[in-house]
Amino acid sequence: MMIHQTRFCLFSLFCLTGNARVWLTQQTDKLHYTAGETAVIQCNLHADHNNVKVKLMKWVILDPQKIDATIDLPKVEAYASRQHTKTSGNSTVLTLANLTMNDNDTLLCFARYYENRQLTHAVGHGTVLDIFNKVQPTELIISNITNEPQSTLLSWINYLLLSVNILFLFVATSLCVSLFLTRCYTRKFAHT
Repeated sequence: MMIHQTRFCLFSLFCLTGNARVWLTQQTDKLHYTAGETAVIQCNLHADHNNVKVKLMKWVILDPQKIDATIDLPKVEAYASRQHTKTSGNSTVLTLANLTMNDNDTLLCFARYYENRQLTHAVGHGTVLDIFNKVQPTELIISNITNEPQSTLLSWINYLLLSVNILFLFVATSLCVSLFLTRCYTRKFAHT
């Protein structure tokens, strides 16, 4: 009887305390950006229960000088004049204007909140922007011209290889049939 009670208590404790989760999600408005564009990154705080009250939400990057340390994004010289943050309730939005190829830091959403009257924090998974250089119209035209014959050439090579395979199959089948017929006629005349 004691074993069943212990299992029930462990099950109850697991179910009651195991479901209380708080987490952050981060998502960008696009997958890829071109240098000069504006990126918008949204962060939302989610909870499995209602005992969470947000105190602070901000954007940070990892400190390259110190392990496990962060720097507030407005304090980073490269981003200070190009970033704008808007926080409302359980969400915050970072707008980063005039992207450059050097904007390759991991942008982290940081939230400080009260959970059951205890102050704690969470950090998002991080976002690294995928930024490409601007493509000049002449580069686009040249790449289209050079890529077109290659794909046509590959098509012809594939067609040629398929034709050779079919021809080889036809010749091999013809040889097998002729050998079979030759053996049959040879055996037929050998028995008579």
